[in-house]
Amino acid sequence: MTKKTDILEQYVNSLGAGWCIRYVMIAIVEDADGEQNFIIQCSPDQTAAETIGLCEAVSHIQKAKIAHAWIQQETETDDE
Repeated sequence: MTKKTDILEQYVNSLGAGWCIRYVMIAIVEDADGEQNFIIQCSPDQTAAETIGLCEAVSHIQKAKIAHAWIQQETETDDE
């Protein structure tokens, strides 16, 4: 039996130098009527713990980016 082609996995692999082991894709899609839908797609056979771990990691990274930008803005304001 052959493995099904996972387009998201192929895309992630094309971006990096390694192989995509697990992923989480989160999106809000808006249709022509303006109705929005929340979509989440994970790699096949991924455990809930792996999914939550990936989401937590991204959350921490984004919070650090926000904090860094805020600190940089505060530093620039203090220099003026």
